[in-house]
Amino acid sequence: MNFRNQTELQYVSSVKTVSIIEVKLIRGTGESPNNVQREVTQYWEPSGTLLAELDSCPGGIPEGVRA
Repeated sequence: MNFRNQTELQYVSSVKTVSIIEVKLIRGTGESPNNVQREVTQYWEPSGTLLAELDSCPGGIPEGVRA
């Protein structure tokens, strides 16, 4: 079976299942625009190595933007 990425017109050369841990946490106190409370998603290896972190607002809310 050929899986094809339509945007780049390339074929997938390998697919495998790997074990990772997804952690969802709340970061920030919400006490100021630079410390807005939001959900953060982290992906970890079972050995304890952080692979990636998705923070929807890593630097807080920009000045002039209402939360």
